[in-house]
Amino acid sequence: MTPDENVEIVIDQGDLAENATISVTQPILEDPQVDVLTDTGRELGKTLAIYILEPKEPGFAIPAEITVRTDVTPLSPVRREQVGLYRLDEAQNAFVPVAGALCSLVEYPPEMFVKECKAQVDQLFTYALVELIRGRIVKADVVTEL
Repeated sequence: MTPDENVEIVIDQGDLAENATISVTQPILEDPQVDVLTDTGRELGKTLAIYILEPKEPGFAIPAEITVRTDVTPLSPVRREQVGLYRLDEAQNAFVPVAGALCSLVEYPPEMFVKECKAQVDQLFTYALVELIRGRIVKADVVTEL
């Protein structure tokens, strides 16, 4: 678990294919807008939290569970529902949904809303909590409804 408790990786003994040191880095993005590949095509997303989990190799012999959390209090209730867990597909230069991810909204402490997403993964990637931007143009901190 990271010191801020925003990323947790549960790895049981024997899950790693070989010995490895796992690191979690939170890069600072100049532009939080990213491309997202969905079943309807390429869409626009806004990263709310992004973490690079390394090493990419070796993978896990048995899938490990990752949990990623971020504060979504400033977002409206509708926008909070648009936040999901994605991983970076470097070949496509876009984020793709993490298969089987389960996301929930937790209010703790009162009046603070945290989006928490859990998934079973067989390899480490760059993971992000991304808000899908549908019908809106996002530039800097200005949102315009279309």
